[in-house]
Amino acid sequence: MDKWTKIGESDPESWWRTWEVNIKGAYYVIRHTLAHLIDSAKRHSANGRSGGHLILISSVGAQLLTPGASDYQTSKHAINRLCEFVSVDHGEDGIKCFAVHPGGVPTALGKNMPDEMHGFLVDSPDLAAGFIVWL
Repeated sequence: MDKWTKIGESDPESWWRTWEVNIKGAYYVIRHTLAHLIDSAKRHSANGRSGGHLILISSVGAQLLTPGASDYQTSKHAINRLCEFVSVDHGEDGIKCFAVHPGGVPTALGKNMPDEMHGFLVDSPDLAAGFIVWL
């Protein structure tokens, strides 16, 4: 997450790098794990269990419209839609895809947000970790 700035004042390379990290990175994980996940889903369904779960990390930012956060928030919104496409394209293969908002965790990334947002960073990494294990 780079410094929040208006679109008209943003650095195109930095703006696009955010998209590459969030979307291209997620795409590569999906693309290169799907064959394994589909195989796992087939093996598990033969035993009456579920398998083939894919979890993408989204953000509450995917649902917000905060001035200056166009790169991060639009890329996280796209993560949610990408997850939906995984389900539409590969649900019949036994793949379940989830986009998880990890909470407001006071990480270095989170602290890069404007100071007035730091009051929302009150969650522990255990919140998302426990939920992901449950999934």
